[in-house]
Amino acid sequence: MIDFLVTKLHDAHFMTMLLAAIAVSATAYTLILPLLAGESLDKRMKAVASERERIRARERERLSRTEKVSLRQTPKQLVSKVVEDFNLTKWLAIPVKIGICLAAAFLGLQAPMLFLKNAISKRQLSIRRAFPDALDLLLICIESGMSIEIAFRRVSVEIVSQSIALSEEFTLTTAELSYLQDRKVAYENLAKRTGLEGVKSVCLALMQSERYGTPLGQSLRVMAQENRDMRMNEAEKKAAALPPKLTVPMILFFLPVLFIVILGPTGIKVAAMMK
Repeated sequence: MIDFLVTKLHDAHFMTMLLAAIAVSATAYTLILPLLAGESLDKRMKAVASERERIRARERERLSRTEKVSLRQTPKQLVSKVVEDFNLTKWLAIPVKIGICLAAAFLGLQAPMLFLKNAISKRQLSIRRAFPDALDLLLICIESGMSIEIAFRRVSVEIVSQSIALSEEFTLTTAELSYLQDRKVAYENLAKRTGLEGVKSVCLALMQSERYGTPLGQSLRVMAQENRDMRMNEAEKKAAALPPKLTVPMILFFLPVLFIVILGPTGIKVAAMMK
């Protein structure tokens, strides 16, 4: 079999016929193939066109049934488009967070100061209310022959039930009068710690008495009366400011109830007559 094939391959006449047959078959295939492909391409194009028309009709029907197409954009659409383009929601969230941080920082800085001012005001109010009585006790102790240190110590014990803050200040002043070389410094420290004008006046009188040897009883008596008058004036001022403060609560709460009580029976009678 192999020898036969080798013999045919070396035969020039057989090889010429074989190559001629292959060339004719290739030529025929080349000529027929475009005709076959054209028929399949036409069928495919027709299928695509029919599918396109079917999809277009379906979409047109859906739009006519559920949507109204408008070429002009409504203001809402324009606003939403601007918001989407500039991402305003994100930028708005950022200023809100910054504002919250700034507000928290401001409150954190101001809260200790407000707490301290409130504590100072309460302490000064307690000292201001009890100081005239303390001066009376101090006057009694001095006129009985006690020294200024013993008088301050005695008054600090007696006044503690009325004002703890004033008792603490008098106790500290007693210690400073005992250990400081200059009594003037103790009186100045008392005036600085309290920050009240009445206390400063009494401390000034005590310093003048220490320096010039003037009688201390008369000065304390005058200072006690002045502080008592100041306390009374403050109470009268608060009492005078009370009517304007009660105006709004009276309008909101008292007058409606008063009108209901006065006009209620009349309204009931009128309603009964109308029926």
